[in-house]
Amino acid sequence: MNGRTRRATRISAQLRCFVVGLIAVFATLAAPVLADVYTLLSAGYEHTCAVFGSGGVQCWGDNSVGQVGPNAPLTAAYQPTVVPGVSGVTDIAAGWLHSCAVAAGDVKCWGSNSSGRLGSGAPTNTRQAPVSVVGLLPAGTTATRVAVGDGHSCALVVNSAGVRSVRCWGSNSNGQLGNGTTTASATPVTALVLTNPVAISAGGDRTCAVADSGVWCWGAHPISGNVSQPTLLSGSGAAVSATGSQHVCVDFAGASASATCWGDNRVYGALGSADPQLALGQVSTTLKSYVSIAAGGWHTCAVNGGSIDCWGRGEEGQMGTGTLYMGFHPQTVHVVGVSTAAVVTAGGYHTCALLLDGAIQCWGSNAKGQLGAYTGALYPSPVAILSSTCSLDVDGDGMVEATTDLVLLSRHLRGLTGAALINSALGTAATRRSASEISSWLNRCHPN
Repeated sequence: MNGRTRRATRISAQLRCFVVGLIAVFATLAAPVLADVYTLLSAGYEHTCAVFGSGGVQCWGDNSVGQVGPNAPLTAAYQPTVVPGVSGVTDIAAGWLHSCAVAAGDVKCWGSNSSGRLGSGAPTNTRQAPVSVVGLLPAGTTATRVAVGDGHSCALVVNSAGVRSVRCWGSNSNGQLGNGTTTASATPVTALVLTNPVAISAGGDRTCAVADSGVWCWGAHPISGNVSQPTLLSGSGAAVSATGSQHVCVDFAGASASATCWGDNRVYGALGSADPQLALGQVSTTLKSYVSIAAGGWHTCAVNGGSIDCWGRGEEGQMGTGTLYMGFHPQTVHVVGVSTAAVVTAGGYHTCALLLDGAIQCWGSNAKGQLGAYTGALYPSPVAILSSTCSLDVDGDGMVEATTDLVLLSRHLRGLTGAALINSALGTAATRRSASEISSWLNRCHPN
């Protein structure tokens, strides 16, 4: 037997083992695996996290320091990956290089721990697996919300008497912890001044909170410059707030409904004003009342009646219209193909929306997989994320079968297309019948 024959025989044997193994797997499956239903969503700089089911967490995108989780590839995860060690999650926040979640009233964080942003009590040691924040919850205290910026984290906590406060940890170079100093802390400190805070947001080196008397911000304050304790930004009436790298936006409900942004409008028009000279301390107001508003790196998006408006930076497709917008773009545009959005969230160069049916769509840069799609190409229009549990029902007939679905999958892995892909391999009740439909679905869920 010559070398070529031996290699062919070995490859043939390996292929038979592969097929037999797949048949065994398929034989154990009686029904397709359903896509995940999501309830909460947060976009970080180059990664995204979401809560699914009864409180589990999945993340995808940049995992260079473990911000997606230990089960994800070490560099980037292009598909949602379950984060172990967290359950019963009621709030989620993705930042620059770390992520945090409120889990059963506690706060757990993972990823980079530079400057103590994970709250583990030590200023270093990156953690891929979630760790509880040390000293956050004195007896009788529960966390209800979490927010993270570039290098710091904050939680909204409530004690047994119902008194709320904001506690922060991590980097504090611009006063973003709010305790009157600029000293970093690897354990939580309490933000000063605030009375009855009900919501928090963080981005870059700043933090904001909605409290009884209005909206307060600290750190890189969008009006006052760097401040080390909460300073009033606006009066009362705010419904939701969002904090980005360069700006802060607040939605005011009621008779005077409006969305107002503060910060830096130069270069990209992130405030929505046509004035390219607007900088620190300037305000831009729209006449819409949004149910969800998001401030990204240099762009803003908001939900209006299920549709989404965006403005600001758009050269990576983060505006979601199918078009790339270069430079200064304060004009409002509408995201294509989205009409049932409940929540929008914005990262550095990407945007994602949680729909009313629990699905997620994302658009913009996918260089690190932050859109949850396999390819690293950018998407200027919304694309559905790939479920972490893609169905093995290739032909869509409601069953997983070795004689149809296995054949289609194995042919796809061999690079076959057209008639060679689908001949005699479709179930009688198949809903995906053409070669193009089968190829499109297989490229989405099982790329060769």
